[in-house]
Formats: sequence, C-alpha cells, structure tokens
Amino acid sequence: MSVEFERKKKDGRGFKIEPYIRTWSIGDSEPTFFWVGGELWGVMEPANNTTEIGIGASLTF
Repeated sequence: MSVEFERKKKDGRGFKIEPYIRTWSIGDSEPTFFWVGGELWGVMEPANNTTEIGIGASLTF
C-alpha cells in the first residue's frame, strides 16, 4: 500500500513523496539435495513473513 503526494510549480518541475508499506509471506522452499565429500546434504529456505516500511522521494521535470 502506498500514497503519493506531488507538488508542481508552474514551469512543470515538481517534487513527489511516497510513504509505503509492503508485506509478503513466503512458504517453505522445495528442498535441494547435493553431495559433499560423500555425504548427501539437503537445504531449503524456511517460510518467512516480511514487512517493509519506507519513504520514496523524487524530483519531476
């Protein structure tokens, strides 16, 4: 979710600011197996939830 605020001058130049919140949820990845020194190893990325909060700013012309 984000909201953008913009301020423009008569000559077309301006400034934008955009506060935002991004969230996502990722399940377990599929395991991957490989051999290391004669031993079988298995690895996977565990499930995780992430929330990112920030502010974007830009100049327009």
